[in-house]
Amino acid sequence: MLTCRRIFAGLSLLMSSAWATALPVSVTDDDGLPGDTVSTVLSDDAVSQFDAATFQVEWDPLRLVFKEFKLGTLTAADFLPFFVPSAGRLDVSLASAAAPLDGVGGSIAEIVFTILGTAPVGPTPVTFSCTDFGPGLGCVDYAFPPTSGTITVLNAPGPQIPVPAPVWLMASGLPLLVGRRRTGMDCN
Repeated sequence: MLTCRRIFAGLSLLMSSAWATALPVSVTDDDGLPGDTVSTVLSDDAVSQFDAATFQVEWDPLRLVFKEFKLGTLTAADFLPFFVPSAGRLDVSLASAAAPLDGVGGSIAEIVFTILGTAPVGPTPVTFSCTDFGPGLGCVDYAFPPTSGTITVLNAPGPQIPVPAPVWLMASGLPLLVGRRRTGMDCN
């Protein structure tokens, strides 16, 4: 049965020369304490025919909560963003009416998170991947392999425990007792 989705996928495969390809892409790492704001950035060293991007970002919702989406240096001037946040996932679509970018590098998007106060200590991946039409059908418009960065939740420093007063009194009186004992004085 021929469906609209299959027709669209077939037409898209025929027009694959118009798709932007990305290699190498990279994602930055960050770290912070529970409650801190952290971010990760998707970058591309040299885009080819880049005028649209549809991708998703996935993370552990028990550690991070989505706070903000920011356009990158490649997309800030002419791209219109559309994104849909949900728990542990952000679906992003960027499009431009300007001429496609070719052979330039820079950041595409920055995703800002807040580390939850209950987040366990340790690293957690944030994975960017292109949105595809379905198994084996390729990416919608901007092809890149799944690429991960790491947000590391740091251990908050524990409270400073003051030394109790009797320890200070004992430490200050000890030299006096030792001094009297050496001189042969009777402490009675």
